[in-house]
Order: sequence, then structure tokens, then C-alpha cells
Amino acid sequence: MKIPQEFRFLLDACRFDRDIHPSMQDYEAINLQLAAEIAGKNGLSALFYRFLKRSGSVPAEILCRLKADYENNLTKQILWWEELGRIIEKFRSSGIRVVPLKGIVLMETLYPEPGMRPLEDIDILVRSSDMMRSAGLLCETGYTAVLPEQISWMANNSLAIPLRREGFYVELHGDLINNRSYASTVNLDMEKIWANTRKITVSGSELTSLSPEDFLIHLCLHLSVMHGLSGLFWHLEICEFLNKEKIRWEVFRTRAKEFKIEKAVYLPLYFQQELFGKSSVPEIDCQAGRFEKKIWEGNILKPKGRFDLLSVWFLLERRRIKTLAGAFFSCRGLSLLKGAVHSVKLLADFLASLASVFKSGSKE
Repeated sequence: MKIPQEFRFLLDACRFDRDIHPSMQDYEAINLQLAAEIAGKNGLSALFYRFLKRSGSVPAEILCRLKADYENNLTKQILWWEELGRIIEKFRSSGIRVVPLKGIVLMETLYPEPGMRPLEDIDILVRSSDMMRSAGLLCETGYTAVLPEQISWMANNSLAIPLRREGFYVELHGDLINNRSYASTVNLDMEKIWANTRKITVSGSELTSLSPEDFLIHLCLHLSVMHGLSGLFWHLEICEFLNKEKIRWEVFRTRAKEFKIEKAVYLPLYFQQELFGKSSVPEIDCQAGRFEKKIWEGNILKPKGRFDLLSVWFLLERRRIKTLAGAFFSCRGLSLLKGAVHSVKLLADFLASLASVFKSGSKE
């Protein structure tokens, strides 16, 4: 995989271990302005600021812009962590188990300094049966649903329910996959995930957290299914998570196979070797051909948050075609009509996603 020098420089500069940081003398030809722009688009401004502020002769304009992002992160971290504490206490007093997810936990447990991780929302996992009640409790504290007319539908389909109040944005999750099309093709067993949660102490507070293997599964699913592998930030976060946590790889592999999510979780790990030379990641088959790998490689260097239909189509369609064929050929007797209708729906979904691929490709 060919990585442009500004991207390579940025990845090395943003590593948590300062011993890995590059020397400015080794990158005399680096365009720092461009590197700072890439950092901003990928959520890496604060980590890049951490590196540059110790590096001497850096234009003040670049440092000031990066510092502003860092200070915004720091303010959010303080306020949102306090808000998470209030939400957890509210839920616990109502008998609802809650697991904070992703960034709101990692900013406190993984990152080397406060303010290093950007936050866009507070992700909270509850049991799917508690989704509606949890949303109601948040509304009692001043939150309003972003899509109030769809709350019931979202809860019934285990999709994230977004809520907000001034200064805060919360997403309630009943599942680790916030993509209905993909979730319908896998076998993610949330009861097993809940059974393997663990207690951790963070900043003096006791929290329930996912097991290291399930946490890694969630990070990988989020990157591949929701972001199409785009965004250096997510890849770096997985890299540093692997450095910190001891992963039981046999458990991880078993989980991936049982949940039928091998490709979605193996692809981000495959590119860990490409980006960071991660020797700690065992050799894996990412289940992608040469052409498909090129598609994924192109996505990695796209800005954080870019949802790419073509790449996600690769995750979905092979399995969806099998589901379509199975629905059609399993029709028997009185179930013929029902099976045919189901097949037509799947076919329509398949054709719509295929059309989206070509439509999105024509816009590039």
C-alpha cells in the first residue's frame, strides 16, 4: 500500500509512544500546512498538536489552529464525562444496566493526555428491551429526541436513538451494529456480549465495559460497516487499543466466526499491518480479492466519517445474494407467496444498493 509522505508523517507523529515519533529533520520536504489540514479532516488535530508543540520552528498559524481543536476536545471531555456520570446514575437508580461505548470511555482509559480525542456524541449501550425506557429517562432530564416520530421504530429494530440537549448529544444503542441492512445478515448475539462485560474503574468511578475482545469487535465493525474503512483516526485508535489491551485471539476468532462478521472485523486488522506494521496481529485472511483491496486502500486515506457505498456494498452483497437465492428456492406450498414477496423485497434492496454504487461512483 502506497502512503503519501504527509500521511505517513502524520501517522507517525500521532502515535502515543513518543519514541516512535519522527524527527523533523527526516521530513524536511513535508508540507506541514497540508499535514495539518489532513489532521483536521481526520480528527487528529490534538495529537498532531501534541507532537508539533515540542518540535520547535512550526508556523504559529498552524499551531494556533491545531491548539483550538485541542482546547475544544479538552472542554468537551470534562463536561461530557460529568454528563455521562449523571446519565449512568439516573439509569442505575431505575434498574437499567448501561455500558458506555467507544470514545467516551477511550478518552479516559486509552489516550496519553486529556483532550487528545475528539468527541461527537456519548454512545451508550443498553439492552434492546430497555431502549424506550432509557429514552424516556433522558427526556425527563431535558433531552429531546432528534427524530421523535421514529423512536419506537428505532427501538424495535435496535437502531441507535439520537437525543440531544444544549451542549450534549447522546446515542442510545441496543446493538453494536447501527446498520439494519448489515445487521440482518449476521448473527450478533448480544446476550453473549452482555454476559462477557467487565467492571473497570475510571477516574475513581466504576463502569461496566465490554470485554477486550468485544470492544475490539465493536471498533472494527464501526470502522468497516459505518465508515467503509475511511479515516486515519479510527485506524490509529485500533492500533493503540491493541498496544494497551491483551487480546485473546482465539476467543476473538471464535466470536467473529460465530457472529458471522469475519470480513468486517478482519479487514481493519489486515490494514493494521499495512499502516503500522502490527506484528501483534496474527496472520488473517481478510477475505478480499486484489481488486477489492484496492477499493479499501483508497478509502483509508479519505477523510474521517466518509461513508462509502461501494466498499460497504462489498461487505453486504455477497451474503445478500445468498439470502435472496435461499428465500426464493425455499418456497414451498402455502409459503410460496410469502417467500416470493420476501425475495422481491431482497431483490429490490439489492438493485437499489447496486444503483447507489454506480451513482456514487459517477459523482467522484
